[in-house]
Amino acid sequence: LMLIVRIKAMCKRAGISRIDGGPKGATVQFHNDKFANPAGLVDFLKAQGPGAKVSGNKIVLLQEWKTEAERIKGAFAIARDLAEQVVKAKA
Repeated sequence: LMLIVRIKAMCKRAGISRIDGGPKGATVQFHNDKFANPAGLVDFLKAQGPGAKVSGNKIVLLQEWKTEAERIKGAFAIARDLAEQVVKAKA
């Protein structure tokens, strides 16, 4: 439960309005379809490799998450990494 609260806090910091995780990965949508650090988002997507792409107004991250625990940890990692990119933009 505490990890869910931390994920929500990271999503708010990163400007994520919705993150959906499933067994094949996650989709991320941003508030008002904007990210505070577009260059940082490009860096994030490059770091994810070929499993990351932009589809319409969301990003799709392909991962293998077999358990619910892996999905929660993966969602936290995505939110944390995107929040770090926002912090870099403000620095």
